[in-house]
Amino acid sequence: MAKKASITVVVPVYNREHLVTRTLDSIAAQDIRPLSLIVVDNNSTDHSLETVRQWADSRAGDSNLDIRILSEPRPGAARARQTGLEHVETEWVQFFDSDDVMAPGILSDALRHSADADLVCWMREQISLSGRHSYNPYRPDDILRCHLYNGMLFTEAYMVRTDFIKSVGGWNSDIRVWDDWELGLRLLLASPRYVALDRSGTTVYSQAESITGTSFSAKEGQWERIIDMMESYVPNRPDIRAMLDYRRVNLAALYIREGNRPASRRLFKQAIDKASCPALAKLWLRVLYAYTAAGGRGAYRLWR
Repeated sequence: MAKKASITVVVPVYNREHLVTRTLDSIAAQDIRPLSLIVVDNNSTDHSLETVRQWADSRAGDSNLDIRILSEPRPGAARARQTGLEHVETEWVQFFDSDDVMAPGILSDALRHSADADLVCWMREQISLSGRHSYNPYRPDDILRCHLYNGMLFTEAYMVRTDFIKSVGGWNSDIRVWDDWELGLRLLLASPRYVALDRSGTTVYSQAESITGTSFSAKEGQWERIIDMMESYVPNRPDIRAMLDYRRVNLAALYIREGNRPASRRLFKQAIDKASCPALAKLWLRVLYAYTAAGGRGAYRLWR
């Protein structure tokens, strides 16, 4: 009997005909077999689906690489990921975007450390639109705070047991922004056993045409909705609520940096009104807002 794959990689694709082959090549180059790959076309209007099919045909000789191509006509990366999750049959699942590159050997390294874990995470390298290389904050000893401030459980920065992610509800298909940030909190609230690898597993290439894009103002209101939603999960967690208070203030400051003063004033007032911290702490939030609005970075280090 042929050995069953231990992990499935799910890749949603929307209009990435010129980038998706690079991504799929990096997944196929992983030194683990058998390997399952599910590609979900999210109603692309370019030739992405045709490109994926041609790529899959070129890999037909690899009998230990199981490739399935699905279609999800309803828009949204989270919806496409959830469609892929519903077809996963392996113990582990990893979600990967169609414009980035998976580091060599990351899946075999993760599986070697997975015996007593529900989740295995790793660092990620970021390449900006200007070509600058950086590594995103990575603090496994304070994973909740690192995730809420820095998105440590970014989509491509971990693999998770399929049963575990399903137990928290999987991807919220109604979310169009910060879907991995929201899911990451739900995963952490379920107290996963996790292992953090001391290596990078993903190279993330910033794209102007992406879910987040380059402007928060373009999707004003959607970001706030996610913060409100996450706050509703933790009515009895003042530590998490305080961190979300900061995220509102930070977003308000980013709005003003983009010249969107009405949105900034609205959200900043909401943030101060909703914050349950003492008056002195609210004053400090005002200072952090002014610092970030003026171009300062990393103000979260001065909060909680």
